[in-house]
Amino acid sequence: MIEEVKVLAPNYVELIMKFLEKCKAEKIRKLYPNELLRDDVMSILEKNSMVIYYPLEETEKNNGFLVRGLSLYGVSEECNFVFINTAKPTEKQAFAAAHELGHIWGLSDYFAKNDIELDLETEELVMNRFAAELMVPEGRFMENLRNVVCEIRNSKNDESTTLELDEFAHIIVMLMNVFFVPDVAIVRRLNELECITSETVNYFVNELKKPEESTFRELIRKSVNDMGYFKLLRPTQKKWINDLPELLEKAEKKGALTEEKIRMLRDSFEIKEGPANWETRSIDVTISKGRSEQQ
Repeated sequence: MIEEVKVLAPNYVELIMKFLEKCKAEKIRKLYPNELLRDDVMSILEKNSMVIYYPLEETEKNNGFLVRGLSLYGVSEECNFVFINTAKPTEKQAFAAAHELGHIWGLSDYFAKNDIELDLETEELVMNRFAAELMVPEGRFMENLRNVVCEIRNSKNDESTTLELDEFAHIIVMLMNVFFVPDVAIVRRLNELECITSETVNYFVNELKKPEESTFRELIRKSVNDMGYFKLLRPTQKKWINDLPELLEKAEKKGALTEEKIRMLRDSFEIKEGPANWETRSIDVTISKGRSEQQ
C-alpha cells in the first residue's frame, strides 16, 4: 500500500514564507549572502545551538532532534542542544540542520501568534517545509530544473515531454548536488512547486523510503556514482560536540571541574591544553535522547 505524502494548506505555507524572509533578513544574509546555503547551514546551526554530532545505527530513523534549555558543566548559560545523526548521508544532515533551525527560531510560536496551534505531526511538516524553502528556493530550483530537462532533451534530440525512469533519477541527483538536500526532499519539492502530481510524488517517496533497495533508489545511486558526486549519499561518522575545548577552558577557569577531571576529559577527547591548540578531534560521547523529529 502506498502511503500518501501529506501537504500543507496554502495559508500555512504563506506564514512559513513570511517567517523565513524575516529570518533571512535578521539572521542569515549578513553572514551568508549566497542564496544557496548548502552545508553552510551547519555553521548557522552551530551559531544558534550546541551541536552534538554522533553516528547512530543505520536502523535509527531520526536524522536529528532538539533538546531545549540545558547547560553543560554549569559553565554556560542554558542553551539549545541539537543532535545530528552522522550515520546519515551528509545531505540529510544538512536538511536536518535546517529543520531544527525552524524549531530554534520559533516558527511554532509564530504560528501561535497568528492563531494557529500546531499538533506534533503538523509541526514536523511545517519544519520540513521551512527547511525546503530555506535550502531550495523556488526561483533557483525552477531555473536549474529547466536547465537539466533541456540538457536531457538535447542529448536525446527528442521533443517528447515523457521521461524515462533513469532520466528522472538523473534529474533528482543533479538537483541534489546543486542544493545539497536528500532525494526525498527534491521529489517533494517538485510536488510543492506543482511540477509533478500527488500520485507521482506518493509513488517515488514511497520507493525511496523502502527499507529494501528499490529500482529507483538503485538508479539514484548509479547516477551519483556516474556523475562523480561523491559527497552525496555518504555519511561522515563524525563524533564531536562543537565548542567543547572552549567549554573545558571555561570550566577550568571557574573551578567547575577538578583538575583531574579536566585532564581526563582532555586526554579522552585528544584536546591539547590552551586555546592556541584547540583542535577538532573524533570523540566518544554518551547522549540522552529528547523528542525526535524525522525528516
